[in-house]
Amino acid sequence: MSKKIILWHIAALFCIFVWGNSFVSTKILLKTLDAYEILIYRFIFAYIILFLMYPKVKKIKSIKEEMLFMLAGMCGISLYFVFENTSLAYTYASNASFIISASPILAAITAHIITADEKINKSLIYGFFLAITGTFFIMYNGKFFLKLNPLGDLLAFLSAFVWAFFAVLLKIIGGKHNFIYVMRKVFLYGIITSFPFMFLFNSEFDVNKLTNSNVIFNLLFLGLIASSMCYVLWNKSINKIGIVVTVNYMYLVPVVTVISSNLILKERITGLMIFGGFLISLGVFISQKNQKKR
Repeated sequence: MSKKIILWHIAALFCIFVWGNSFVSTKILLKTLDAYEILIYRFIFAYIILFLMYPKVKKIKSIKEEMLFMLAGMCGISLYFVFENTSLAYTYASNASFIISASPILAAITAHIITADEKINKSLIYGFFLAITGTFFIMYNGKFFLKLNPLGDLLAFLSAFVWAFFAVLLKIIGGKHNFIYVMRKVFLYGIITSFPFMFLFNSEFDVNKLTNSNVIFNLLFLGLIASSMCYVLWNKSINKIGIVVTVNYMYLVPVVTVISSNLILKERITGLMIFGGFLISLGVFISQKNQKKR
């Protein structure tokens, strides 16, 4: 494996580290903003940053390509967050988290069907079962109850599916343009398609809340690091090392979140959580074995 390829593995892991911490940052923001305010502000900040980094405006090449950009914006931003946030109103947070954690295997299956160079092997399947078991231990943490809530669980599954499809869309359109430009357009369509949901769910959108320095700090973290930087790195990682290899690292998000929650929010870490983290890490290691080296 070349040094450049190793760097893209590190880039993907950096994104996982940041996204794991973004749950903590979002939890802090939810004390002041609602979920849809966070979504809009986060990606407006991210779009502005990417526009400053790459202000070039290009002519629309084709309606088909533009539709792919819009679909990516919906899958990676508006629909993903709307499905995820709405599912929490109808099902347990643990149910939603557990179902959404299946997005890597869904991405692998979707990529296998749509693309020619992304294959599923036994290591991927074994790694999935280990990682999903580890996620179960972390999310339930000794509270072993699972009640089906059809609507909420379906919405959680849809959020995992659209994120998986988002990864495939990035692979399709990512290599044709500058990576910053790609994510800038994706964010723009994500913001545009998020506004109708914001009004549908009667989100407040009170700009006076932005006078709070803690709110600004966490929104800048989500916009500058978790969105503008990490989405670009994630996009490029997918195109450099593949959808399956990149997305498998997402299993590690709950491990990062648990550690960060303990350090920042002082939430307790139990032995069951540590065991779950070990299973997830082992699952990621096994999933990456025998994947196509690039």
